[in-house]
Amino acid sequence: MNGAAIELLELLVVGNLRVIALLLIVAGLLSVCGRRLSAPTRRNVWRVTLAGCLAIPVLGALLPDLALPVLPAAEPAPTIAAQAVGAAVAPSPTRKSSIPATELFLLAYLAGVALVAARHGRSLLKLRRFDRTTVPWADPAALELLAQLRARFGIERKLELRSSRDVASAHSWGWLTTRILLPDHAESWAGDRLRNVLLHEICHGLHRDWLWLHAGKLIGAIYWLNPAVALAIRQHELEMEKACDECVLSSGGNGVDYAEHLLELMSAPDRGLRAGIALGQAHFRRRIRAILEFSKERRTMSKVNAQVVVAVAVASILALSAIELTSAQPAAEGQSGQPGVAPAAASTESERFKALKQESNRLTTEFNFLDQALFHAFMRTREDNSDAAGLEERERARADLGAFMQGIETAPAPADKAQFERQLASRTDLTREERSLERYNFALRAVVAHRRAALASLEAPLTQRPE
Repeated sequence: MNGAAIELLELLVVGNLRVIALLLIVAGLLSVCGRRLSAPTRRNVWRVTLAGCLAIPVLGALLPDLALPVLPAAEPAPTIAAQAVGAAVAPSPTRKSSIPATELFLLAYLAGVALVAARHGRSLLKLRRFDRTTVPWADPAALELLAQLRARFGIERKLELRSSRDVASAHSWGWLTTRILLPDHAESWAGDRLRNVLLHEICHGLHRDWLWLHAGKLIGAIYWLNPAVALAIRQHELEMEKACDECVLSSGGNGVDYAEHLLELMSAPDRGLRAGIALGQAHFRRRIRAILEFSKERRTMSKVNAQVVVAVAVASILALSAIELTSAQPAAEGQSGQPGVAPAAASTESERFKALKQESNRLTTEFNFLDQALFHAFMRTREDNSDAAGLEERERARADLGAFMQGIETAPAPADKAQFERQLASRTDLTREERSLERYNFALRAVVAHRRAALASLEAPLTQRPE
């Protein structure tokens, strides 16, 4: 369980680092050419990026790894033989029944995901209860205007106009049917205000903003520990609002009147649901500034740059999913020619690599079992012959056992080692990680054989003792 927890934690950390790198690349792109892009284009770029946050862990497991040797070379690791003798000499630590820190962190992380998702689910339930308190809109002029706008934009999905006295501004929601909610005093809106508001909410339904809003909430729950993801989600929500604002302005809406309407909403008393998807005063001011600075010519420029920016975002997602940072040089081997410890993770989870890792786990389990059996057999050969001896006596016994095992020679002959290296060099189909595991298993088999020989030499006199 601990090994699986460590692998899961490594996947979590690496995934978050890749997501942060993706968000930095996209933020840099938009900071350079964002002012020449329309709000719908920026919104689509952020949608591709948020989808990449979900796709990166999946693509990382499917795509072949692209090794990038940028890390410094690792320090030489202790050899397997040295670890084996050290394990025999060192006193056995006292086992505790506490849960490892890695598993505690993962449990806390999953609890955080569940808590954030539960909060969002609770808000959906509150909205569903609130929906039951709304009433159908009765003003025929607004219904006729809604039908005209629906026909103009070719909207096939069902639109439903409702009203409530518990809201100060318009809202829209719905998976299959888009419900547009207006305050009960919307009948008194002057000029083109009702048209602009309806068009804004229709644009939300036309571009599936409700679906993407909740997809962002899901991504935020998964990456709740990553503040960069939270900032990206907020930016996406802001661009959704700006995209609908540009839809209104490009359809003939007056920017000054539209901005004055938003200013009135900012100062309106809070009577339940609030306008602006709760983006806050700072984002509201950014919306108003974008409305006043809107230019239709910028939309024509955005068509030239949009495909390039989206393509760069997609290419960044694929590259970050495949890149594996590695050391510039492989770790140095021990003086005895044996490799150090096995690599913590492999870049390619092929069937051959899985088989090699299973063999490593089996040999490690046998190594630990033989370690315990050796100590108990050695204690039986001593004159005090007490498994319940004190700590000092057990430490002396382990020191004597270490000296005894140094006299057991079972290391592979140099000729066998050279033959193994020649065979390994001829295997051109092996990856670097598989080659390291082959060396690791070769050395571990020698250590296990060393333990077996030592145990056999200890148990032989015991079996010959008279009853």
